[in-house]
Amino acid sequence: MRRGTDIANHNKRGLKPLLRKGLKIVFIGTQPGVRSLRCKCYYADRSNSFYCDLHDTKLTRGPRPINHGEYGSLLKEGFGLDDVNNNPYALKARLTKHKPKVICFNSKRALLDFLHKKRIKGSWAGSDARKHVTLGTFSWNPLIWALYDSSGRARAYHKQRIKLLNSLKTKII
Repeated sequence: MRRGTDIANHNKRGLKPLLRKGLKIVFIGTQPGVRSLRCKCYYADRSNSFYCDLHDTKLTRGPRPINHGEYGSLLKEGFGLDDVNNNPYALKARLTKHKPKVICFNSKRALLDFLHKKRIKGSWAGSDARKHVTLGTFSWNPLIWALYDSSGRARAYHKQRIKLLNSLKTKII
């Protein structure tokens, strides 16, 4: 019982955002999963392809994908991590403070949660995410992008996810 309570309480706080000024991309998730909360690391579930996808698309350098425990090294690559975590207003404030060049929602659910919506009409992936984010939401003009989920539950969309990541890469290089 105690362990479950600790995770529930930690989930309200989430994980500490990985942010600083001057980032190329901030990847936005919905909220950390149970394993991520236990490990205190973003995208820690073994079925999540997040770090492998960054490596496979050559967004991260190195001979292998980074391990979830090494997620802090993403800052050196110019990438940050954060979550909507049921508080899109706080997320918007953090993004506004750090002004990344690209805000990339790591799932349709993350985009929906940020927008306070249950559904989106029409296309939403890739650069189409911008159509759903009201102009003036941000005081600067970041590229808004959305990917198919990296979790194991969305494995059927993995090829589309990689294609979208490769397309995003061409926009930031």
